Amino acid sequence: MEHRWGRRIAVDIPIQIAPLGSSLRGALLANFSVTGAFIKADFGLRVLSRVRIVFASTVQPQQEALSLAAYVARNNRHGVGVEWCELASPAVTALLRALTLTSACGARAEPIT
Repeated sequence: MEHRWGRRIAVDIPIQIAPLGSSLRGALLANFSVTGAFIKADFGLRVLSRVRIVFASTVQPQQEALSLAAYVARNNRHGVGVEWCELASPAVTALLRALTLTSACGARAEPIT
């Protein structure tokens, strides 16, 4: 049964993720929505643990990297599903808008149906 809200966008974005108080580990953002994301990782995280997700700024390295807070909603052998701590936050909404525009321009970001 599908429990997600919002339109998911398939992406392929390198990120870093860590439970609060732990060091960051590399992973890959596989899809993204206004309510959460799925992250491909070769490690699991405890369900309901709070995590920090960091997006590297490759366009303007002098800018501070975007960081989002989330909770782990599920684990599977491919990675972890997270839900954002703040629903439809300005940062999530802006990132989703940018990914949607990227999808419309024919880049890798694609809506999941």
